Amino acid sequence: MGLDWSYGVPFYDTFWSIKGMREYRHIYGNRFMDDFQKIVAASPKQYSESQLETMLRERLDQLKGDVSIHFGQPYLNDATIAGLYRMLLKKMSEELEVDENKWKTGERMKPWWIEC
Repeated sequence: MGLDWSYGVPFYDTFWSIKGMREYRHIYGNRFMDDFQKIVAASPKQYSESQLETMLRERLDQLKGDVSIHFGQPYLNDATIAGLYRMLLKKMSEELEVDENKWKTGERMKPWWIEC
């Protein structure tokens, strides 16, 4: 198993996803997977884990065309990836027939400069 030693990311091709999830938590006050689990728990529909994973991957691929790369950057930045994950949760919430207010309960985190 490889290791990106500059950031300690244990799997190849996960660096930007992990940074985007960290930024998601910073912006929205919850972990991405916690919000996703709230949606799944509140849904009247039942799916297996593999079905949910397939749905997430397919919807994420569909939504990638709806975000833009900022001028001068050859990649999506952390905040854009966090926004993409939020769009993904909204799409999944819609498909699983869950009202957004049932999972959008996180408190905003303190700004990083207050935590120092």
